[in-house]
Amino acid sequence: MTQERHRRSALGRTEALKARERQRETRNQGYEEMRYLPPQEEKKPRRHTFAWLLLALFSLAGIAVAAVLILPQVTGQAIGGLPRMAFVGQQLVTCDEAAVSALASSQAEVAAADGVFGSGIRIDNVDVSGMTYGDALAAVEAVPAAGGGEFSVTVQIAGRTWTIDSTMVPMTRNVEEVVADAWAVSSAEPDPLPGETMMETRLRALREREQNPVWFQTELTFDQEAIRSITDSIAAELEMPPVNAAIAGFDPATHNFTLSREQSGTSLNAAELYEAVLTELDHGNMNAVVQMEPDTLFAAVTVDDLAGTLGRISGYSTKTTNNKNRNTNIRLSAEAINGYCVQPGEEFSFNHATGQRTEGKGYKPATAISGGQNIEEVGGGVCQTSSTLFNAVARGNFEIVKRSPHAWPSSYVEKGLDATVNWPGLDFQWRNNTEYPVYIVAWYADRVVTVELYGVRLGEGITIDLESKVIKTLEKPTGIKEVYNPELPYGTRQTTVKARKGYVVETYQVWYHDGIEFKRELLCTSTYKAYQETVEYNQ
Repeated sequence: MTQERHRRSALGRTEALKARERQRETRNQGYEEMRYLPPQEEKKPRRHTFAWLLLALFSLAGIAVAAVLILPQVTGQAIGGLPRMAFVGQQLVTCDEAAVSALASSQAEVAAADGVFGSGIRIDNVDVSGMTYGDALAAVEAVPAAGGGEFSVTVQIAGRTWTIDSTMVPMTRNVEEVVADAWAVSSAEPDPLPGETMMETRLRALREREQNPVWFQTELTFDQEAIRSITDSIAAELEMPPVNAAIAGFDPATHNFTLSREQSGTSLNAAELYEAVLTELDHGNMNAVVQMEPDTLFAAVTVDDLAGTLGRISGYSTKTTNNKNRNTNIRLSAEAINGYCVQPGEEFSFNHATGQRTEGKGYKPATAISGGQNIEEVGGGVCQTSSTLFNAVARGNFEIVKRSPHAWPSSYVEKGLDATVNWPGLDFQWRNNTEYPVYIVAWYADRVVTVELYGVRLGEGITIDLESKVIKTLEKPTGIKEVYNPELPYGTRQTTVKARKGYVVETYQVWYHDGIEFKRELLCTSTYKAYQETVEYNQ
């Protein structure tokens, strides 16, 4: 089988060699024929040359026609009556003049819309289409706001009328803000559609704005603080606090009070008035009428209320001696303070109320304490009046401002219940720490001096008493202190200061309700110093 394949292969190669040999012989024969053409055969190529000339002429004509057709496309200059053509790849295409014209128009339209407002944009009735940003801003500012700016609001309250108008309230107009918003809308472009060029997208945006105009309107903003100031001032004019019934006077002789009647007040909610006016303006009601009624404020204290609380607050009496001059001084000082009115918060000064006790006022020389010894002094004895007043004041629960005990305990009051005075420095002072006036009623009769205080009582069934307690006794010094006095007659001696014990005393306010104690408070502490017997001499 293998031998058969070798045999067939050898036969194939032989046949191939024979075929190639035949091809060479055929070519050589052709060459020989061409080389030895007869003379009459050599004229045939002339007919072929003429054909080639005709073909060249036709080619040149075609090239000329193509050049004429393509020249406008290359130079940009059209030839009348001929279309513009161009090769695109290996294909000759003709220019669509209508499409080119439409494209050029679209390009011009897009270019013209660049940097200016597009069609269909109006601000406050101003058509800003085709305007630059600056021109549009100036044009809108030149016209009034679409809603106007003048207003006049009338406020009517409790029969009174006020006017709030645009001449009183500064206003601002948001022109720049609105023009900027309009510019943003005019410049906005929609998202491109599939296959749409940028120019086509811009053209579509211009067409949409033309078909759907957009109106903008500026707003006037009122200065709200200015309006608030005006409404606050109106409310302040209507603000009238109520007046409580009050004590207008007092008759010390009859102990009768004169009262002034209470008066209602008015109050207007300034915030509500402000909101009412602002609401009208915000709603465009430029000639609105705002009506309100103030609130009535009733007095906390009426005449009936006050009358039921008035009367004697407290009082105290002390018994005097049979010394005529001393009693005269006590009577004059009691008359000086009788009927005195101490207003709320006011301080009362005994020395101020009585003035200096002088003979010109009728005061007499009488025994007084000075420097630890008894002396004769014009006005001596008035300390009993000030001490009696102190007891009345303390029992009325008024504030004690200044009070001093005597050099030693007095005979007309218990220890710790006295209040000494001496012109001009040593004084008794107290303050009316209540909301109502207090009247002093003081008199002397039958060797008794009495001081009473009238006004608003402490409370139903409430009374105050004073109790003193000696917490320490100071023993009197032993021996006698001798003092040389050249003013005494020669060879004489006299005792000027008696030996006395001293005391430290606490005084308490004791509160009672219907006679039952419910509170006890320390009022003051008094110190009466101990004295050594003193003898003056001249020898």
